[in-house]
Amino acid sequence: MSLFPSAGGSNSQIEGDTAQSSWLTNNSFASAASFQLHQHNKTEPTRLLSEESSTTDEKGSQQSTSSSSDEEPRRKKQNKQKTTKHPKMEDENLLQEGYCIDRKGDKNYLYFRRPYQTRIPKFWRVTLNCLGLPRHLKVELKEGKKRKKRKHEPPLERYFHIDEDSENENNKKEANSLQVERLNQITRTDPHDEENWIQLVELQDELSCKNKSLIAEKKVSILDKAISHNQTSVALKLKRLQVLDSVAQDTFRDWENFVFQHSDNKEAWFKYLNHIKTDRRFTVRRVLTAFGKSLERLTTHMHRSDDDVIKAVNYESMMMEIFADLIKFLLECGHDERCFYLLAIMVEMNINRCNTQQVDMDDVEKFCRSDDPLIGEEKAKGFDSWMQQHQQGGWVTDDGDVDDVMDDDDDDDEANPDQTLADNWLRIEKLRSKRDFLPWRVKAECEDEKRRVDFEQIKHLIFFIHDDGNRLKLVDLFLRFIGVDLKDRDDVNFQHSHPCHLIHACNNFHDRFTSITADQPCHNNCPHLLKLNPTRHQTFTRAFQQLVKVAADAHTSTLFPKLAGLWLDYHRGRVNASRSGEAKRKCAKKARIAARNLLQHQPTNIDLWMKFARIELCAGKRDDCRKIVFNSLKSRPSSCGLEICVQFSTFAWKCDGDAVRRVLTALGDDCKFKKHLKSLSEPISAAVVLRVGHFYMNKCEDLACLYEGHVCDATGESPSQLASWVVCTLMFFFLTSPSTLASVEKDLSPVLRRMVTLHSHEGNLQATSDLKMIRELQMELKDDLMTSSVDDSVNSKAKIEFRESVLQGLDDFPASSKFALQLCKMEVKSSLICNTRRYFSLHSTPTSNHHHHINDVITRHAIYTVTFELMRIKAAASGQVKNSPRIVNVLERAIKQNTGGGDSVVELWRVLLRFHPHGDVIVSRALTACPWSKSIALDAVARLGGGFLGEAVKHLTDHGLRVRTPVEEVELLMSLEGDDDDAEDASVEEEAVAGNTVSSVS
Repeated sequence: MSLFPSAGGSNSQIEGDTAQSSWLTNNSFASAASFQLHQHNKTEPTRLLSEESSTTDEKGSQQSTSSSSDEEPRRKKQNKQKTTKHPKMEDENLLQEGYCIDRKGDKNYLYFRRPYQTRIPKFWRVTLNCLGLPRHLKVELKEGKKRKKRKHEPPLERYFHIDEDSENENNKKEANSLQVERLNQITRTDPHDEENWIQLVELQDELSCKNKSLIAEKKVSILDKAISHNQTSVALKLKRLQVLDSVAQDTFRDWENFVFQHSDNKEAWFKYLNHIKTDRRFTVRRVLTAFGKSLERLTTHMHRSDDDVIKAVNYESMMMEIFADLIKFLLECGHDERCFYLLAIMVEMNINRCNTQQVDMDDVEKFCRSDDPLIGEEKAKGFDSWMQQHQQGGWVTDDGDVDDVMDDDDDDDEANPDQTLADNWLRIEKLRSKRDFLPWRVKAECEDEKRRVDFEQIKHLIFFIHDDGNRLKLVDLFLRFIGVDLKDRDDVNFQHSHPCHLIHACNNFHDRFTSITADQPCHNNCPHLLKLNPTRHQTFTRAFQQLVKVAADAHTSTLFPKLAGLWLDYHRGRVNASRSGEAKRKCAKKARIAARNLLQHQPTNIDLWMKFARIELCAGKRDDCRKIVFNSLKSRPSSCGLEICVQFSTFAWKCDGDAVRRVLTALGDDCKFKKHLKSLSEPISAAVVLRVGHFYMNKCEDLACLYEGHVCDATGESPSQLASWVVCTLMFFFLTSPSTLASVEKDLSPVLRRMVTLHSHEGNLQATSDLKMIRELQMELKDDLMTSSVDDSVNSKAKIEFRESVLQGLDDFPASSKFALQLCKMEVKSSLICNTRRYFSLHSTPTSNHHHHINDVITRHAIYTVTFELMRIKAAASGQVKNSPRIVNVLERAIKQNTGGGDSVVELWRVLLRFHPHGDVIVSRALTACPWSKSIALDAVARLGGGFLGEAVKHLTDHGLRVRTPVEEVELLMSLEGDDDDAEDASVEEEAVAGNTVSSVS
């Protein structure tokens, strides 16, 4: 039976005229046959049904003779249906619509009781055989039970609309389904686009399936298909490993295969190291083995690319980044002695030696086993001296005067019987961690044998460095370990400049070392405003004197100026950190001696002269500072005048604005320094000011056209020529006519837009450095105008301009702590605090999966939000910090979004442990997420008390973290202190009794 017999190959003739339906290719739609069809249905419906049944029975008997008994009920049912009467077509207008007679008959005309034109009808199944199956396999159809209709019950009245929520949810599911279909189609047409594959994988979480294992299995199948089309894709393989980690128990073999295939990829190694650190089988030994493997593989790639210098330097930079992460890991685990030994060996073999010497790893091992003093230790002569002795026959100097005993000052290791066991253990452990950072290097016995460090423990972690930039990074790591941080850490690569500046309320928050800086305001009791303790200061002084001497003797053109500048910055920090006048005078005297000694090696170095002038200004010697700057300007060629003026104006405009205005006027007046600096008492005429102002504006406009070509290959270590002239322009107009500063900034806006474009869209390093310097200067100038203005109208206008400058800086540099802290201070007393919260919340949400430092950005903005909330609480109440739910929610969200691990997660967990109302829950989660963090365990003991002490010590020892104080030792000290107190009380009582006896006798 067929629906359209003419199309099915029937030989029957169609009556009627088909001219009206010529647009149809099927002759069954003849319009003239509608009347005949209607008459035929009236006269012979029974004959058609009987013919239908007869043909059906004949075909069924021929195809399935063995199943006649099974079809008996079905035939009865069909016969019953045949005897039923169907209503007639009542609409006579259908006769003229266009129907033809189907001569074989089609019962579906009667079954559906409507014409065919609406949709294609269903057909009743005639035979039980299925196409594609053998004859002995049949299809059985069973009728399902009819469900009872439930009584409609109206929903309860509520104050919210459930139907709308369900409708929104259905719309969301439908949109997700459409998105999945679209991505499936795109991935089939373009399988090499990794972004579409990752979006398709992430969209599986939005589907209705709640079984995580099934979702993970589907994700893995999608990623396997994607990897088959993209064999070299690191992102897709990392995504697959992350999915496997969420459901599988052991993926160590998969990670090993991954780093073996991509051993030259930095991101692959960092993800692998983070996986090893967060694994349930974490130990310090296992992680150090993974670090050694990464450094060894990258060293092999570096040796293979010796012909390509750029490629070799890139591999060396990768190794330095991994090495920096290794140092952070050792410090967080508490292995300070091993960290110092590793850094000292790296500095000795890479910096404290001549480049002409051929040195291999065997020489380094012999040097370490000779037990000679390392850099920073007393009587250290360096690797060069040892190599000369070794080459000349191995003669040994007389070290008879060297003490074979190291200072082991344990005067402060006294227990207080009035405190609990946990408090005493925590105080002694922190004290020893800060004090005993040097390894035990003498043959005498040590109470703590773990202070000894052997060469075998660090052999697989050392490597040679050839690039001067990477050597400076190594020196920076060594200084930060000792406790000196001289660089501006207000960039995305570093978590915080000084976290204690942000949160003073957090106990023991990142106060491992005490550093010195005076560039940022801080609390009076802040440890960063204090000097280094004597041991660390002596270690730093000995190490830096040796490094500067080696760099000066080697005549290195790039390394010596950097080291000398860091040495003078340290002396300037000590001058600023001095509280009394006598201490400041002594520190300034030592700084002058150091500056003069360094300038003897490089008397033409402008940076050293400017650092010397800044030391004099910090010491209160303003005339000496002017003398250094003026002599440099008069004696140097005019090409050096711009660099001197920029450096002098940036650090002296607050303290000596008259001298800065005079210098900038001379620079803009054709560099006539001798004329304008002859006498500072003479006033500057208005004509000169007008002429110099026009010169500055024209200079900036001329250089703006050539800016893109000049900064395309620059690294941003020093400001560009355009940025220097913009700084001088802003400073000149601010010092001569502050009211015109806003109009000058408006005129310079096209110049700044060029920098913003290069910074935001192209990621140019030089443009980023220049723009940040200008934005910070604008904010400082507006802040000075706001604080110095007396008139209310001027002050309100200055506040608006200051706010705009802060917001501009945050738009360009959302991770900058300087702009964020200014925004917090400015909005803390405002009624519209929601704007600040919304801003930090917006920037704490990742917007790109490939942001290079997205985890650090999330951490910084979470900390800024906590800082803002603490400022509000302190301003509104009595200054007591409470467990604010908003702070807890912000930190929880930041931890959830921070997927990279590392030190940023440790800081978030520590702050959350400080403010969460249920500390025991947070402790277990934090130690599971960051098992390598000793600081979290110490904070947990401080929060939970003695009940957690045993569990914390067990956690530290089981995972290989450094524990310096056994609990039994503290208990013994407390018992001894208690006995001593009892003995003292008894002796006092005896003396009192004896005194009373003597008085009675007398």
